[in-house]
Amino acid sequence: MSFDSGSLPDDIEELKRIIANQNNLLEERNAALRDYSIEVKILKEKVTLLQSRLFSKKSEKLGPIEQRQALLFNEIETLHDSHPELALDEEPVIVTSPQRNKKRKKRIPDDLERREEIIDIPETEKLCSCGSEKARIGEEVCEKIEYIPAEVFVRKIIRPKYACRQCYGADDEGQPVAIAPVKPSLLGKSILSEGIFGHMIVSKFADSLPFYRQEVIFRRAGIEISRKTMAMTAIRVAQALLPLQSLLYRQINEASVIGIDETVFQVLKEPNKRADQLSYLWHILAHTREGPVPLFFYRSNRSSAFLTEILSDYKGAIITDGYSGYGVLQSRSEIVHAGCNAHARRKFIEAGKVVKGNADIDTVLELYRQVYKIESDWRESHPDLKELARLRDKETRPLMVELKNIISKQDASYNPSGRYGNAVKYTLNIWPQLTAFLDNPEIPIDNNQVENGIRPFVVGRKNWLFAVTTSGAHASALFYTLIEGAKAAGLNPSLYMHYLLKNAPVAVTESDWAALLPLKLKDRDFLLAE
Repeated sequence: MSFDSGSLPDDIEELKRIIANQNNLLEERNAALRDYSIEVKILKEKVTLLQSRLFSKKSEKLGPIEQRQALLFNEIETLHDSHPELALDEEPVIVTSPQRNKKRKKRIPDDLERREEIIDIPETEKLCSCGSEKARIGEEVCEKIEYIPAEVFVRKIIRPKYACRQCYGADDEGQPVAIAPVKPSLLGKSILSEGIFGHMIVSKFADSLPFYRQEVIFRRAGIEISRKTMAMTAIRVAQALLPLQSLLYRQINEASVIGIDETVFQVLKEPNKRADQLSYLWHILAHTREGPVPLFFYRSNRSSAFLTEILSDYKGAIITDGYSGYGVLQSRSEIVHAGCNAHARRKFIEAGKVVKGNADIDTVLELYRQVYKIESDWRESHPDLKELARLRDKETRPLMVELKNIISKQDASYNPSGRYGNAVKYTLNIWPQLTAFLDNPEIPIDNNQVENGIRPFVVGRKNWLFAVTTSGAHASALFYTLIEGAKAAGLNPSLYMHYLLKNAPVAVTESDWAALLPLKLKDRDFLLAE
């Protein structure tokens, strides 16, 4: 606001009041400009981060070890320019294991059926120009893997009936017709056999092939099996297998360390909810003496209150991300709540993409790189928990102390709404959880194993998008539990599912059901994965 010097009052007090009002207006405008500047900065960071997610590399890995792990998730792109495991001329390739200094051949399995195909020269070429017949002096052999689409057939079950012809029509009706009893089956009177149903379950929950795609595949084979039939049968079988779930609850309560994670799960027909409202699938990975035990749970919301019931008898360590809902577990003194350092590191990686040239971010990421290198070096050379405890106390602890000192100095320097300020705030708020692994070698440094365990569901969700009913969602959670449990135990999921469907109908006692758990079958050669 401008003033005409001739219109200004002569009164000094009035002039002071005008100047004070002008100063207040300037301060308000400057404050608004600062707010706008902060908002613009935050929005620019969001745009930069979105562009980075769209166009930059997706990996958060920081070193060569992590880069090798990235091959697991970008195999097509990464291996495009590399040599195939079986060369085009089918000669065996000699490979060197990174962990064993000896060579081995990658070859076609010996137990596969061989069907010979002879490609011979014409009879006219078997005669030499001198008139003699050429002798066969050898042969060249190459082997190629062939595949014939699965054949579908009908298993016709015949149960002969027997009766006494002498007693037929007699007054004595105490001679019943003799017939073999129907074999018990979880599928009831369904036209599906255990073999084809097990294939459907593994195809969906291990290979992420939705029922509607399987319906098309079966139609190509000449049979009609609707997706509704598949879904309804799956729900019925899942309900029959619920005794396994209660036994798995007991297993996780006996574990020493468990990890927990959750992801969104859309269910269309859920009571008192719109179709577009999200539900959640929870994943618990328990580390027991016998081996890892994964469990999946469907819940209609993100509340973690149900965990207090499932883990009512648990005494040990729990590792999670920084979601505040996990705070319900901290009230129990017998539970050690550990945090996921991968989540904290990820926030600094994102901050580094939008806050260029920040030396503190580079230092934090370098410290994390060193911390993770200690863990990976131990896994490769010293798989002993006492040695890990020593390494963490002597080498990792000083690095974590230095990391905290760096971010503590920056706590008040950055807006918490910005990427770097958010990373600092998140890390400091859960610092006791992030450092809990230093005092217990059984606690992993992060929750990546649990996140990777939930990946099959996330991949499958991209294909089938949603569940229709809550009963279907619960069934899906149980089948993911069984399939991932079989993989964790080293079993072939297809063989395990077929074995389970054959033996579950005759399980009566708790010990019968316990014998069907994946970890109880991990030493059965006929179920092992190749």
